[in-house]
Amino acid sequence: NLLLSKTFYDIKDNKWTELTAENANQSFSTTKMIFADVDIFSWQYTPAQYVYSKNIMVGKGENELGKIIFDPNANMTRAEFVQTLYNKEKKPSVKVSENLFLDVKSTDWYAKAVTWATNKGIVSGKGDKFGVSEYITREEVATILYNYAKYKKLSTKKTQDFTGYTDADQISSWAVERMQWALAYGIMKGK
Repeated sequence: NLLLSKTFYDIKDNKWTELTAENANQSFSTTKMIFADVDIFSWQYTPAQYVYSKNIMVGKGENELGKIIFDPNANMTRAEFVQTLYNKEKKPSVKVSENLFLDVKSTDWYAKAVTWATNKGIVSGKGDKFGVSEYITREEVATILYNYAKYKKLSTKKTQDFTGYTDADQISSWAVERMQWALAYGIMKGK
């Protein structure tokens, strides 16, 4: 079916654009749907396309039809999150540390990412394990991004109190400053 529209998705400007007489004579190619499970009209579409185009995230495999899936509503593991930061840094060269964590073997797909992030002070483990398969919490995300900002020499001075958040008392003491930082810089907000 052909859907006629007065708008088109401009990949160069990364936004929907009104079709006008001025741009109607341009040649357009259809936007390639990279992920089979991300609807082009959902809020997830542009961010998913962005992280894919920048090689930050590549998807979660293929569906039964051989199409790449993004799995946009799935929980993310600690290993996956650290891998995205490592990808964002364009996978810098790193010698995998043997015995860094009991649950990280040198042949694991996330071994370089975990080694890099640990060596840079961005992440730490949970005792003698990293917790690679554990779903990452909002506290952990805030802490890792805070440490990443420090690694990138970005400001970490500004904070915001938890006024209006009824569950602020549930935040772990080790994460309070990081969560206040994430709120202040608009990295996180309430649900």
